[in-house]
Amino acid sequence: MLRRHVCLNAKPLLVAGALVFVLASSPASADWQGTVWNSSVEQADKDFRVPHRPPTSAEISNLSDAFGGGEIKFAFDYTTGDLAFHHGALLFRDGKLHAISMRLIESAHCDKLIGILRRIYGPPAKEQEGPRSSQRITWYDEKNHNQVYLGYEKYTSVDDYCYLRYEPFIVPAPGQL
Repeated sequence: MLRRHVCLNAKPLLVAGALVFVLASSPASADWQGTVWNSSVEQADKDFRVPHRPPTSAEISNLSDAFGGGEIKFAFDYTTGDLAFHHGALLFRDGKLHAISMRLIESAHCDKLIGILRRIYGPPAKEQEGPRSSQRITWYDEKNHNQVYLGYEKYTSVDDYCYLRYEPFIVPAPGQL
């Protein structure tokens, strides 16, 4: 079975001097903090090296919320460089890891995050503007089997939010395009 990897490692942070979530890896190795796509909740709990915890009962009752759900939550805010994230969660579907989601604490830094992601992944595969100047940007990190999705919702300065979501990207076999 081909294993999908979560590649959110801060190793290139030293090179780029900013937020970076890329790690060159072989298909058999674990990536970001030990987590591998399609891991079970139990395996991800065992392998995930970021301090984490189960969701609270309030979070469980709100599983439809993209930022509140998840069987594994980051125990603390995740900080890299001068960017800090909260509401970090490992999300599971049918008992298998299918996404990692986190939200910038300071939504005003979203343009900076977008610039960093453009330097890391290059031009986006998809980019669209939405209502109230919201943005949705997707990159395909084929080498590491990641689809990187950034959503920037601009409502008012108080209600703006910027979130980052990693999901598996399955590289199509030749002839399946």
